Amino acid sequence: MDDLYANEEKIKRRAEKAALARLAQDDIVLQNLMASDLGRRWTHDLIASCGIWTSTFTGDALSGAFNEGRRSVGLFIFAGVMRACPDAYIQMMREANAGRPDDTDDTDE
Repeated sequence: MDDLYANEEKIKRRAEKAALARLAQDDIVLQNLMASDLGRRWTHDLIASCGIWTSTFTGDALSGAFNEGRRSVGLFIFAGVMRACPDAYIQMMREANAGRPDDTDDTDE
């Protein structure tokens, strides 16, 4: 019985080690993507199109479920970016905000 338990523990440790290695590889991919201006812009556009900063409520169950699925993908990518390269996320948001028209400009020309 002890051998069975020991074998299960070995399998569990191997699986955990493999999952951590995969997570480290995913982090490298995200870091490479977020290292360039184009990669940050693409990532921002993808996350924004997934609607992670907006409500998914539509009043219709099917479209609401669709929106929640899309949002789930965006949150997955967002979480990965925040885990792998949070400073690049801050830079991405600064760049995205710099590209928007300035709403505080009071001059009428």
